[in-house]
Amino acid sequence: MKKHAIIFTTLLGMTATATLFTGCNRPTAREATVNSKIASKLFAMEDLAEVTGKEAAVYVQGGKKDLKISADAKLSQTKLEGSATEKIFKKVIKDETKAALADQLKTGSVAIVVLDDQIKIMKVVADTSNSVDTQLSSLSYMAKMKQLVKANANAQAALVSELEVLKYKSPAELGEKFGLVEITALKIEKHGVLDNEKTDYNEAKSILNVVAKPFELSTHIIVGDEISSGSEEASAKSKTETEE
Repeated sequence: MKKHAIIFTTLLGMTATATLFTGCNRPTAREATVNSKIASKLFAMEDLAEVTGKEAAVYVQGGKKDLKISADAKLSQTKLEGSATEKIFKKVIKDETKAALADQLKTGSVAIVVLDDQIKIMKVVADTSNSVDTQLSSLSYMAKMKQLVKANANAQAALVSELEVLKYKSPAELGEKFGLVEITALKIEKHGVLDNEKTDYNEAKSILNVVAKPFELSTHIIVGDEISSGSEEASAKSKTETEE
């Protein structure tokens, strides 16, 4: 009887030890974090309200700018707030564009438009005649630019023709109450969806990165440095060349 008790106690100890080591070796799921190399450049597209998007928005310093006729121009007023918007504005580093943005925010409204390869930061002006600024763009023109970067090959030719016409029409000629003048543009280095990085064995890591996807399916973008203004033609050309 005593012998059986010793055997039972030994087996019980072995089982407990095995359980202890099994518990120690079990991998624990770590909370996923964004790759530190892209964290400062990563933006969720839904956080960037656009003047030509479904949630049309004009960012205004302190929310004090009165846009009573904004409804006619399909613009809505919103207060300048939120880390995403501030983060975008902080990426403006050239002295001349930084000064232009600061001056505009003191007295007027600033809008952003997200294309597939760049983010345009634009001042909103109430005088919509081309005689005021030869770089004046209409809302219609920017909306067509957004359509072009998402269009398939069959739709591109028609959109390019429409853009050529709209490019030389002032907002006033199109019945719009506001015009857009580019202050600067930021390069989009990559667009896609945020997902876990994978090991060589296709196992998910706890590090998140942007996996490239077509622009229309993308939820996140990586934003780079300032680029030269007036580059929408290059964007359109790049889109058509990629599809060919």
